[in-house]
Amino acid sequence: MQLLKDYFIEKTSEEIQKLAIEDRDISISFDIFSYEEGFNLGLTRDGDELSFFYFEEELSFEIYNECYENFIIKVSSIDNFEYLKEAIDLLVVLFIHENWHESVGIFMVSDFWNLVELYKIQKLDLSLGYPCMSK
Repeated sequence: MQLLKDYFIEKTSEEIQKLAIEDRDISISFDIFSYEEGFNLGLTRDGDELSFFYFEEELSFEIYNECYENFIIKVSSIDNFEYLKEAIDLLVVLFIHENWHESVGIFMVSDFWNLVELYKIQKLDLSLGYPCMSK
């Protein structure tokens, strides 16, 4: 789990550095909490939240936008673990750079892991600021 924790931190730092290079003004808070039983990594921006946590042998993402209920994505199967880095990439990029509100709505009505699989094989278009199928 330490590798995944480090990857989330590295990916978040990388995307925030891109904002600095682009000279974009955005306010993001990045919180890291470590517990004996696990960890919680959280990003907050304008009331929106993205958390990646491991607690009591359970790995999950928690997504929050004020227009929707909290949405929890559990990493529960071997197939999910295969796409975990891509899931982190997709979520962090959309949270930091794109239209999070639209993305959360799409996550709530879609098969999240299918979107991640499409992202991995570059069949998910993010050019509109939210995930949609490539042509």
